[in-house]
Amino acid sequence: MTLNKGDFVSINFTGKDQEANEVFDTTKKEVAKEHGLGNPNMDFSPITVCVGKGHVLAGLDKALVGKKETGTFSITLQPEDAFGKKQANNIKLMPLKVFHKQKINPQPGLDVNIDGVRGRVKSISGNRVVVDFNNPLSGRVIEYEVEILGKITDLKEQVTAVVSRALRFEADITIADKKATITLPFELPKPVQEEVTKQVTELTDITNVVYAKTKA
Repeated sequence: MTLNKGDFVSINFTGKDQEANEVFDTTKKEVAKEHGLGNPNMDFSPITVCVGKGHVLAGLDKALVGKKETGTFSITLQPEDAFGKKQANNIKLMPLKVFHKQKINPQPGLDVNIDGVRGRVKSISGNRVVVDFNNPLSGRVIEYEVEILGKITDLKEQVTAVVSRALRFEADITIADKKATITLPFELPKPVQEEVTKQVTELTDITNVVYAKTKA
């Protein structure tokens, strides 16, 4: 059996910047430790994705279609199928005082966060600072080693994967027939509820989603 769009599948992966020959992301703890990624408290484990739904980079998403339900493969992604090409309009010339107001002493190579947007200082000239707001991996050829562990057919596991990805939080989820109850220690704003409900009902067989708050 092979994977089709809409299938849920569990995978391990390791991504490497081909030019720099550096691993930048992995789901495997031993690989992360070897390359100094993350910290000891991070949870390195397989991820569950819905094939063809943009849960991974475009090129990797396409490559999963038609693959066997279990197995390994390698793929090289050009920038347009990975983190995109560098965009000149994402390189900004900014006044030095903007950094000083945030108590930042800009230096070439420094990663900064300006108004919620991450960038990297390219150069400083007088009272002007050039900052590159492109993704650090934009314009790069990316290599992936992927291990497909198998399809996920359990409805609760599918819903859990969708909700965790949408909220970046592990919710308590119960399933009854085609109804999912998502219990959280906080109340989600209505627009967020609507977006999560849309994703759950579009990607799984769930037809009704309700939200509950953990009792004190």
